Amino acid sequence: MMQAMKNSDDISAADASSSGDETFHHELEAYLTQSAEATTWHVERVIKQSEFETTELVRGRPREGVAGRYVRKVIDAASGAGAAYEELWRAQERGESLACVPRLVECARSGNTLTVVMEHVDGCTVDALQRAIGAGERLAMLVLPPLSRAVTELHTALPRPLIHRDLKPSNVIMRDGKAVVIDFGSARMWHPDASSDTTHFLTRCYAPPEQFGFGQTDERTDVYALGKILYFCLTGEQPPNTCGAAECREKGMGETWAQLVGTACAFDPADRYASVADFGAAVSIAAESRPCASTCATGRRIPVRSMSFRLPALRNWNPLSLIPSWAGRVWNSAILVMLAMMLWMSVETIFNPMPKDAGRSMEYLFAQNILCVDPLLIIGAYLLMDRRRLRARYPKLARWGILRETVYGVITMVVVLFGSALFAVMMGWA
Repeated sequence: MMQAMKNSDDISAADASSSGDETFHHELEAYLTQSAEATTWHVERVIKQSEFETTELVRGRPREGVAGRYVRKVIDAASGAGAAYEELWRAQERGESLACVPRLVECARSGNTLTVVMEHVDGCTVDALQRAIGAGERLAMLVLPPLSRAVTELHTALPRPLIHRDLKPSNVIMRDGKAVVIDFGSARMWHPDASSDTTHFLTRCYAPPEQFGFGQTDERTDVYALGKILYFCLTGEQPPNTCGAAECREKGMGETWAQLVGTACAFDPADRYASVADFGAAVSIAAESRPCASTCATGRRIPVRSMSFRLPALRNWNPLSLIPSWAGRVWNSAILVMLAMMLWMSVETIFNPMPKDAGRSMEYLFAQNILCVDPLLIIGAYLLMDRRRLRARYPKLARWGILRETVYGVITMVVVLFGSALFAVMMGWA
């Protein structure tokens, strides 16, 4: 009897051991599979770095996606930053992706470190767009209506409003006429019972008074920041801490715009627009009324120096901003194919001259094609191309403006022609 019980215990122990081994091997296999599928990200450059967050431009292939460039954020979650990314990730997992935010491809927490990888948005930030086309009503109407719709989606699409709390020109990317909002490190979900917010994540000139610790932020916090962005679009300058109607008039704004910015940026949230949708509607109404920008409420003529917020938009107007980016890429491809064909023909005619150049020397044909014709073709192709992506990547180019860049290109072509003619005379070829 005792022997039977012992044998039974041995069998039970063996079964338990076998079950434990199976569980271990299953967990090990799952871990190894996950490790094999993990993406190796290669860092191209660090975009920005702060005490709580590092943002990098990386290249790799996510487990579900195509190889290419992505943006990776490594966030110190213990500081209270980054919780909005986890909320956006959960919403995306539920099939509730928002069109106004970058698509997330990874979101994982390890201890107090939160790592988020998202799509690299191909577009132009509002501050880069301002450098490219100048400030004024046109820039305001290109940015504010789609941006208001995007922020309204943040406030209404999820179960609770997502308050961004750090809206500013560098955190808004314009893509195909739509606004994509980035950098949610400071964002938080609105809680009806909360009485205050964290105060160490803010951009001072775009942050409202309540964000400095005087109560909880809500949708009107983003209304305040949008008012400051409107000020930036109209003037091309960073907004002052106090941005009332009087300060706007001093910058030469018409009365309608001044009142709109002043209301959005009121000190007391109760005096602002109740929602971003209301603010967006007010912007559309102001654009339709289009008051004379050269006079103020008293009818006094504004000095020319005060109209600086309108003149750059005329001087640097870029018609390419009205064309979708995909159309620009198709156009550029066609231009490059044509350029390659013409450069090939240029080289070909050196070794197989046209009948009219049959008696010319090889030196003459080389100088004519390589030193004169080819530079003209390259410069002309560059001026015909859609250079928005290039200007967004290299902000120094964006400061020139499309007109100035074209004038310099034409001047260079004239210099090349004149220099080639002078060189031909000196060589006795003319």
